[in-house]
Amino acid sequence: MAPGSGRRSLAALAAFCFSQKVGASSTYMAELCHSQTCDKPGFPILDYDPQGDGGGDCVCRAHPCWDDEGQAHSCATPEHPYLSFHYEEDKTLTCSCSSIPHHASVHVSKDLCAGHKCHDESYPVLDYDEDKEECLCRAHPCWNDDGKKHACDKEDFPILRYRLDKKDGKSVTVCECQAFMEKDGGRPLMHAEDYDEAPDFDGDDLIQDRGIVIPSSEPVTAEPNCFTRNNVRPDGAPFIEAFPLGVVLNYCVGLVCSRPTRLWPNLTKLMAKFLADHQPDFRYTTVQLNRDYATKMHVDGNNHGPSYIIGLGDYTGGEVWLLDEENGDVELEIPCAFKGHSHLKPGTMVKGRLECCKERWVKFDGNRPHMTMPFKGSRISIVFFTRMGWLKMVEESRSLLESMGFLLPGADYMHDSTVIHVSAKVLKRPADDLAEDVLDDSENEVDEDEKVDEVLREENDAASWPARDWASRFAARLTSGLKLPDAHPSKSKPRVLAVSCFGAGAAVPAIALQELLPEGSFRLLAADPGSGGLRFLKQNFAPQLDHVFANLGDALDGFGHCEVHHKVCCCSSAPAADLLVGSFPAEPFLNRDPSKPSCFDDPRAAVFRSLRRHLVRQRPRAAVLQVEDMQHIPQASQASVAWFCLR
Repeated sequence: MAPGSGRRSLAALAAFCFSQKVGASSTYMAELCHSQTCDKPGFPILDYDPQGDGGGDCVCRAHPCWDDEGQAHSCATPEHPYLSFHYEEDKTLTCSCSSIPHHASVHVSKDLCAGHKCHDESYPVLDYDEDKEECLCRAHPCWNDDGKKHACDKEDFPILRYRLDKKDGKSVTVCECQAFMEKDGGRPLMHAEDYDEAPDFDGDDLIQDRGIVIPSSEPVTAEPNCFTRNNVRPDGAPFIEAFPLGVVLNYCVGLVCSRPTRLWPNLTKLMAKFLADHQPDFRYTTVQLNRDYATKMHVDGNNHGPSYIIGLGDYTGGEVWLLDEENGDVELEIPCAFKGHSHLKPGTMVKGRLECCKERWVKFDGNRPHMTMPFKGSRISIVFFTRMGWLKMVEESRSLLESMGFLLPGADYMHDSTVIHVSAKVLKRPADDLAEDVLDDSENEVDEDEKVDEVLREENDAASWPARDWASRFAARLTSGLKLPDAHPSKSKPRVLAVSCFGAGAAVPAIALQELLPEGSFRLLAADPGSGGLRFLKQNFAPQLDHVFANLGDALDGFGHCEVHHKVCCCSSAPAADLLVGSFPAEPFLNRDPSKPSCFDDPRAAVFRSLRRHLVRQRPRAAVLQVEDMQHIPQASQASVAWFCLR
C-alpha cells in the first residue's frame, strides 16, 4: 500500500531466509553505545536517538513494529515466528515475519541506511562504516570472536546479541543470547484456516493478528475479560467475556476504532465479510462479540437503528427475548426502570416473544427491552449495530473501517433512529467536547470508558461532589509525608505532583485533587481505565492526563495501550509517582473456603496485587488506599486484614 496511507503491508513470507540466527549485531552501534545494554522486555533494542538531550543519546527502544501507526504486529507461525523490520528509501517502515530472530538498529536502518537490505546469508547484518560514510552488509561479529563462533540454540533465548563492555579498564566483546522478544502473548481468537483467507479481503498479504496463537487442543478463547458491564452482566458473575470491533467512544479522542480492532485486523475483516455474505445491505459501525453469558433485561440507549444478532456454538436455549406487549406469549418480570419506557414498572410482568438466533440471523430493535434466555453449553453471540453519533468519528477511523470491509451508514441513515429521547441529567463538559451525551451502557457496545459511576449520573456538575471534605482529609494525611506544591502559583512555579490512580473506588479521592492542589500542579500518570472516575477525569482534566495505561503492569513497564492517546505508547522510563491513590474490594479477602477464589486468584483482586507491586517497585512518597466494603469485615478482623494488605 502507498506510503502515508496509515497502514503498512505486513508480508507473511520471511524477509530473511538465512541459516544462521542473527540478532542485534551492529558494530557501529556497539561502538556508539559502548558499555550500555537493554534488559527491559518492553525496550529490548539498544539504539541511538540523534534528537536526544545534548544532541544525541543512546536509548533502549521498543520494537518499531509493536506500534506501527497504532497497530501492534506479531508473528506466531511456526515457520516464521520472528518479527523483523526494515525501512524503505522514503523511510517507510515495513514489518515482516522471519525464520530467524533479528533486531536491527532503527537509527542505522532508518536514519543512515534507509532502503538498504542484506540478502546474503553470509553477510546478513546491516551496518554503517562511519569512516567511509557508507552502508554495508557484514557477517555477525560473534561468528568470529577471536576464532570462536557463538550460536544460540535454546528456544527461549534465540537472539545472538553483540555489544562492547569494559573490564579492568579495557574494552571487551560480549556475545550473549537474548530472550525471545514479543510484547504480548495473547490468547487465541481464530483457527489456522482463517489466516489463509485473510489475503482475500484486500490486496495486502497480511500476517496473522497480534497475540493469536493456534492451540493444539484447547478451545478458542478471547481476551480480555470485561469486569464493568453491570447492565448486562449476570448477577454474581465477576466478569464476562466480551469485546467490541469497530466504533467505540473514547472521552479524550472521541469516536474511534476500538483497541481490539487494531490488535486483530484479520478478525475484524472476517466479521465484516461474514455479515456481507449474509446481510449485504445492512449498515453498521460496531460488532460486539460475547461468549457464554446471558444478558439481563436492558435497553441499548447508545444504538441507532436496528441490530442483527446471530448465535454460534453447541448449546441449547439462549433465545433472545424481545418486548412484545401485544403478541408476546412469554411473561417476564421488569427488573428495573428503563429510560424511555416509563410505563414499565419494576416488579410488574410484561409480555414478550422468543426469537431463536442459533445459526440464524435475527433483526431486532435494541432500544426496546430485551434479554438472553438461559442456556446450556457454549454460546457465542455476534451483534452488528450502529453506534449513536457515528458521523462524529475521526476520519482516520472511518477510512480504516471502510478498508476492512465495514459498510458504514451515511447521513441519510439518521431518520432510521429508534432511540427514545428522554430528559437526563448529565455532567457538564469542556467547551471542546468531542462526543454526545451517553444515555446508557449498551448490551452490544463496550465504550473505551464503559463503566459509568451511578453517582456521576445523578450529579449535574463537578461542584456537587463533596470534594472539599476529601481535600481536607487528604491534606491531613499527606502533610507529614509529602510536601505539596505551592498553593499560590504567583509566587513561584509549583512542582508538579505526579499521581497514579487505580481501582474504581479511587475516583473520588483523585477528583479531590482539584480542590487540594492549584490548577495544573498535578499530572495523572496512570489509572485503571475501568473506573467511572476516570471518565470524569478525562472529561474535565484532559490536559493533566499524561498516560492512562490499561493496567498497572504496563504503567510500570512504561509500554502499553494508552487510553488518552488511544494507541500504544512508550515511555523512556516508568513514571515515578509521588502519590498513589488505590482502591480494591474487600470481598476476595473474606473467603476462607479453599475451593473458592481467594485474593490470590480471584479476578477482582487483580488491582490489589498490582497495587502491591506498584508500592514495592515505585515506593511513592505517599499512598492513600481504600478498601471497598471494609465496614462489612467484622471489627475483630479488620486489623489483621489491614496488616495482610500492607505487609
